[in-house]
Formats: sequence, structure tokens, C-alpha cells
Amino acid sequence: MNNNETEKKHHHARGRFSGRIGYVLAVAGSAVGLGNIWRFPYLAAKYGGGMFLLVYLLLILTFGYVLIVSETALGRMTRKSPVGAGNAFQHYHGAVNCT
Repeated sequence: MNNNETEKKHHHARGRFSGRIGYVLAVAGSAVGLGNIWRFPYLAAKYGGGMFLLVYLLLILTFGYVLIVSETALGRMTRKSPVGAGNAFQHYHGAVNCT
């Protein structure tokens, strides 16, 4: 087997947009989403919602971190998809069935 055949064998094809319209819609959706992410805190602070934002960010950082670490640990422990991990976790601890 020569190098060219080996490279083709290990090369994974990248996903592509099916057309120009799909690409434009994806870029526009990303720009609108980023605009809302920046605009919401600005408007909330401008109209007296600064305390809400502080509490919201605190809760995101505390609970969000714990949930992400827990989900990662469960996925690594079971080595399954999210639904499969939930079902495997049920067998270990008697939790509610995910399916």
C-alpha cells in the first residue's frame, strides 16, 4: 500500500453546505443569535435589571458547571449515548427510565 492509498483511507470527508442559501441562512442565524446575546445584558442593565443579571450569571456558573461535570462523568463512566447513559445509570441507582 503506498502513501496515497493510506492517506485516502484515513481521510474523513468534511461536511459541506448543500447550497449558497443554506450557508447564508446559517451565517445570518449566527449573527442574529450573537446580537441577542450582547443586547440582552445591555438592555437589562440599562433598565434596572442588573441585579437579575448578577444572580442569573451566578446560578449559571454554579449549577451549569456542576451539570456539565456530572454529564461528562456519566458519559465517560458508561461510554454510551446520552439516552444509553441514562438507562445504564438507572440500573446502577434505580433512577427513572429515559426511554
